[in-house]
Amino acid sequence: MIPLIYLGDGNFQTASLYHAKRMDKLYGKGEVIEVEEISDRSRASHNHYFAQLTDYWQTLPESLAEDFPSMDHLRKYCLIKAGYCTQRKMHFRTNAEALEAASFISELDTYVICEVIGTQVTIWRANSQSMRAMKKTEFEKSKQDVLEVAQKLLADRRHL
Repeated sequence: MIPLIYLGDGNFQTASLYHAKRMDKLYGKGEVIEVEEISDRSRASHNHYFAQLTDYWQTLPESLAEDFPSMDHLRKYCLIKAGYCTQRKMHFRTNAEALEAASFISELDTYVICEVIGTQVTIWRANSQSMRAMKKTEFEKSKQDVLEVAQKLLADRRHL
């Protein structure tokens, strides 16, 4: 990514001499390039999301507290359940090997969800919500979906 400064009247300038030199290497004089507008998500929305998740995490019933030792555990679980994740399936010769692999994978990354069915291990890993990984529209949608999953999780457990 090359940062540009808008000068007005349809003119842009690179943010530094370094970036100007990069542009010269990448593009020929007079070459037409497409620029994509990216709007950053608001800090207020970001802060609201994490504050709401922290509140949910702090009010977890005892029956769930062990499953989610931190707010990030809850957030990543909800991201996975809302579909913001990658999925990988691995096959093993025996159920014992599959169980051992799932245990090992879970120790390497405490935020994954591993499921063993027979000799197959399915691993779900939450997508990043960093500003670089998720632009404004996708973040807002993921925020809404994650908070809904968390609300449902809490509502279901309180009625047990």
